[in-house]
Amino acid sequence: MQIIECKTKEQIKETYKVASQHYNLGEAEYMANMEEMMQAGDYRCIAAVNDQGEYLSILGFRVGRRLYCGKFFHLDNLIVGKDHRREGLAEKMVDWARDEARRLGCNSILADTYVENYPAHKLFMKEGLHIRGYHMREIL
Repeated sequence: MQIIECKTKEQIKETYKVASQHYNLGEAEYMANMEEMMQAGDYRCIAAVNDQGEYLSILGFRVGRRLYCGKFFHLDNLIVGKDHRREGLAEKMVDWARDEARRLGCNSILADTYVENYPAHKLFMKEGLHIRGYHMREIL
């Protein structure tokens, strides 16, 4: 297993197979969203890929700056394919993110999870992240 950064259209298309297990988006909408986010320049995506080229897990992230925490590394979405959960992939992805955040000079790692996503809460707390507040949203 290796972790790769997904930069080409073909690599991003492969991430859809994992993302579609979590998000209810058609492939065309997913690809359009990914292209727009990546063109903005602050969104990147990595994948855990096995020796057969199968994408097992993906992690999207952004680097930015906020007044309360300075330069941050935001875990935008971490998805492990249904057939590969409990194999330690999420921890490996977070370890990669931590190393990359340090390399980029970030002060902290941020992550959002749905309120009812207890497995994600447990994972992130085990990895050293702490619940600090709520992420609020209004659908327009």
